[in-house]
Amino acid sequence: YFPDNSSAIAFPPIGPGYAVTFEQDGYRCVYAVSTVSGLLAQASFYDGDTLTRKVTVSELSTETPDSELFTLPDGESVI
Repeated sequence: YFPDNSSAIAFPPIGPGYAVTFEQDGYRCVYAVSTVSGLLAQASFYDGDTLTRKVTVSELSTETPDSELFTLPDGESVI
């Protein structure tokens, strides 16, 4: 399900996706979500028409990370 404020996009690093626009704390936020992975690929934040911040995922991997990455210093697993 995509809300009414979304639109189909072609975003080269992720392929097909949706752009979802919403207001939060006085900023207009635009999230680009991959329809292939379902993951957030880009987030842009605007104050009026001025882009104030932009985060782009350059390498998107859906491979399961090694479980050792989720081990605390005392040896306890967090997964």
